[in-house]
Amino acid sequence: MPYSLEISARTVEALMNQVLDAVVVIDAEGDIVAWNRLATEIFGWSETEALGRSLGELIVPSAHRDGHRLGMQRFAETGTAHVLGRRIEITALHRDGHEFPIELSIVAAPAGGDAAFIGFIRDITERRMAESRLTLSEESLRLATDAAEIGTWDLDMTTQVLTWSDRTRIMFGVPAGTPVSMDDFYAGLHPDDLANTAVAFLAALDSQTRSTYDVEFRTIARQDQRVRWVAAKGKGIFDQNGQCVRAVGTAIDITARKRGEARQAVLLELTDLLRSGNTAEALEAACALMGRHFSVSRVGFGQFDPVADVFTYTVCWTDGTVPPLLGDYRAKAFGEKIVARLNAGQTVVVNDLFADTLSDENRTRETASQVDTRAILVVPFLRGDRLRTIVYLNSRHPRPWAADEIAFMEAVAERTRELIDRVEAEAALAAREAQFRLLAQAMPNHVWAANPDGTLDWFNDQVYAYSGAQPGDLDGGKWADIVHPDDVTVAASDWIDAVQAGVTYETQFRIRRADGAYRWHLVRAVPLHTPTGKISTWIGTNTDIEAQKSELNDTRDFVRLALGAVDGIGAWTFDVASDTFFFDESVAAVYALPPGAGKTGLRREAFLANVHPEDMIALRATMAAGLQNAGELELEYRIVHPDGSVRWVLSRGNTYFENGHPVRRIGIGVDMTDKRRLEEQLRQSQKMEAVGQLTGGIAHDFNNMLAVVMGSLDLLNRRVSLEDARARHYVQAAADAAKRAANLTHRLLAFSRQQPLQPECLDPNRLVAGMSDLLRHSIGADIQLEAVLAGGAWRIEVDPNQLENVILNLSVNARDAMPDGGKLTIETQNAHLDARYVSSELGVPAGQYVMIAVTDTGSGMPAEVIAKAFDPFFTTKAVGKGTGLGLSQVYGFVKQSGGHIKIYSEVGHGTTIKIYLPRAGDTDTAADRDTDQSAALSGDHREVILVVDDEDAVRQFSADALEDLGYRVLQAEGAATALQMLRANPDVVMLFTDIVMPDTNGRKLVDEALRLYPGLKVLYTTGYTRNAVVHNGVVDKGVELIGKPFTIDELAARVRALLDAT
Repeated sequence: MPYSLEISARTVEALMNQVLDAVVVIDAEGDIVAWNRLATEIFGWSETEALGRSLGELIVPSAHRDGHRLGMQRFAETGTAHVLGRRIEITALHRDGHEFPIELSIVAAPAGGDAAFIGFIRDITERRMAESRLTLSEESLRLATDAAEIGTWDLDMTTQVLTWSDRTRIMFGVPAGTPVSMDDFYAGLHPDDLANTAVAFLAALDSQTRSTYDVEFRTIARQDQRVRWVAAKGKGIFDQNGQCVRAVGTAIDITARKRGEARQAVLLELTDLLRSGNTAEALEAACALMGRHFSVSRVGFGQFDPVADVFTYTVCWTDGTVPPLLGDYRAKAFGEKIVARLNAGQTVVVNDLFADTLSDENRTRETASQVDTRAILVVPFLRGDRLRTIVYLNSRHPRPWAADEIAFMEAVAERTRELIDRVEAEAALAAREAQFRLLAQAMPNHVWAANPDGTLDWFNDQVYAYSGAQPGDLDGGKWADIVHPDDVTVAASDWIDAVQAGVTYETQFRIRRADGAYRWHLVRAVPLHTPTGKISTWIGTNTDIEAQKSELNDTRDFVRLALGAVDGIGAWTFDVASDTFFFDESVAAVYALPPGAGKTGLRREAFLANVHPEDMIALRATMAAGLQNAGELELEYRIVHPDGSVRWVLSRGNTYFENGHPVRRIGIGVDMTDKRRLEEQLRQSQKMEAVGQLTGGIAHDFNNMLAVVMGSLDLLNRRVSLEDARARHYVQAAADAAKRAANLTHRLLAFSRQQPLQPECLDPNRLVAGMSDLLRHSIGADIQLEAVLAGGAWRIEVDPNQLENVILNLSVNARDAMPDGGKLTIETQNAHLDARYVSSELGVPAGQYVMIAVTDTGSGMPAEVIAKAFDPFFTTKAVGKGTGLGLSQVYGFVKQSGGHIKIYSEVGHGTTIKIYLPRAGDTDTAADRDTDQSAALSGDHREVILVVDDEDAVRQFSADALEDLGYRVLQAEGAATALQMLRANPDVVMLFTDIVMPDTNGRKLVDEALRLYPGLKVLYTTGYTRNAVVHNGVVDKGVELIGKPFTIDELAARVRALLDAT
């Protein structure tokens, strides 16, 4: 038995230390009789310290000790205690003095022992803290959900009790604090969302699926039937058996978000409509879109005519419950108040047309009744300060327009403004197109139109009249049928490029006329755009430029010739930073630089290495000035080529600056050598012309004096006795000197190109061949003469006597250049002087010529002699050996005959002088020339001749000579006297008159005399002509002329021949 008791004690002790609670046993006095290990851990007292101590003093807080004592006393008296058999939570006292919560269960000890009560104790400090945290979390959650406007819901599946937060109640339109059930939940859902919501909720409660409850649905409020959108989320809570015991979740009012999404969708769809190409359809679709979104009866657009005071409604959508609003309505039908607000640009909002003060006019309500409308929302559009368009919403029932609805309607209306503008613009465009076509038909030009894709679809009548095509023949791509085959590919390609790029099309090509001829046209087309920037159509014109093209080609030919006269135009660029010139091949050639060097460039010194040393100072100064200031500068300087030749260059350039510093200079180099040569030729020509004018005037005066001298000597010689040899010798010597003087004046006139020429059409070969004997006699036996005559030489029209003199003159000069003998060659040849040749010869026209060349093997001439060879009085011969007028006379004759003369000579190698005389027109035969002088024939005293000359001495000599020849002579000093004498002496048979006279010249005198006496014979005389009867050196046709000075024999022959002519 003791053994059994011992085991039992061990067992009790083991149990006390293994249980999960602290175990404290007290006796009837309240003293501790047992204390396990966990009790030590909870309270801090060891078993030794605790045993025998009073429980109330050891672990009961002072605030609870009286209660503990009374409880012990009651148990002792009654044997009962209200804490027995219960689990209570009280505060205990720790050894260190702090109080903490515990959970206590007390049972009565079995009778018969020292123990009275056994207590089982748990420290619940952690649990209390967790509960406190949970409470705080729940409060925070409540505050958070309230702040975020999130509602909560909780469904107890056992009791089917549904708990909603007040926020959730608001979403269903249920007053705060009102109990709800699942029936209330389902009853508050929108019918269209009920089924889907129920399915989702049941799936969350199902133990198999356990889905998350996540739905969006609409609710309908109990009180005001207001529809709200709600997003609900939740999940089921399941027990250990898998049964759903609870469902919790949240609910959020997403009405604003849904409304925003719907409005955004409206705006996006409206934007798509704005991109539509069909404006009318887009406007109708926009009305339908607004109608569905706002759930109204009618939506439409109206245009206002401020002049007619009329609204015109053209586009309208209805929901089918009201008729469309179309046609014209007087503005007053809507009431002055409403129209006034619209005119002011203010949105009109009326919730009920039969109750609002804005619509209290009878006419407004009458119109509302007629169109079955109670509520309106109208947004006006102004253009400038005038009402032009409205967008309206109509409801056939009263409707309170919310502020956000009004704002959104105004935003939508603003989006549709583009459509409205397009409607107006398209209407205006249609009107303009109609006007355009009317004007295009009236225009003389070709006018055509094409679609935005470039397809031609309209042509005015002028196109059809020009081409001979019929309407429709040219549409599409068939317009190319009337374009020249050589032009059609480029024309079509350029048109495609212009259409794709949306830019102006401009080109030139040939278009076939109805008669098959092609004419050049300038073709131009421009795109017309809609208000949105899209191309609506293309308008094109064809302008006939055939005449301009021809003129342009002529101009281009002229430019080519002009540029050909200035050979060697090139471009150069000077880079300041690198001090380097870059240039093209033309510059390289002119500057004598290596070909290809311009691409890589040359430093300045290398580029200018060939500049003439005398020009370097001026060139450097010009370059320095060009790098200091913007603007064009130019300079002419010389370039010395390796062969010693010198070329003149004009360099012109402009400097470009960046930030005030020169960076590059760009210019051109022009070879001016030929221009300089032409300028020198021009100066020489002008000098020769001036000298010619001077010598011509001098020759005139000399001829008048020589006429008297030679005539007087001639008369004197006739009167000197044949026996008086001494007297006749003196007279003959004087006459010879006078003849030499006359020959000198003849040469002066020839040089000045003022000698009268009497050209004939002749064969140059025949003339040269006929001079052989004369030339051989003139050049002497030491010089071999050779004539090289071209077969088929063209005819020339020149004065044969003067041409013979020229050939003889050149031959004599050649003889003098060959004092030791040599060879003289006279050559004829057909020649063509082309544009290239004459471009470097001043005043020489291109064309066909006969060349007569005189070549000797003499000493030749240096360049400086050649330059002055044609100058009058210039000679290289010794004094007394030449007058210096030989080549001058040749030069004057050639130029007067329209020809060209050129000297080719080299010292020691002879000289060739080439004369180019223009080819004559087609003439079968040349006039035969009788070189024999007629014998001096006497006149008849009955033949009366009137002599007219302002020089008394010349007139008297002429009269004496004619009288000596047997004629009766009358004298007049001027035209007026001569006409009087003619009237007084009708028997005058010949008028012998000077040409150059003061007041009235001889030609005008003759014109008047012939008017009075048409049969009167006329003989002119002059020592100098100024285009009275000689033009360009050629005597006018039918004019008889004898030049001063003349001999009596020459005068006698001319007078007799003229009087005897029929």
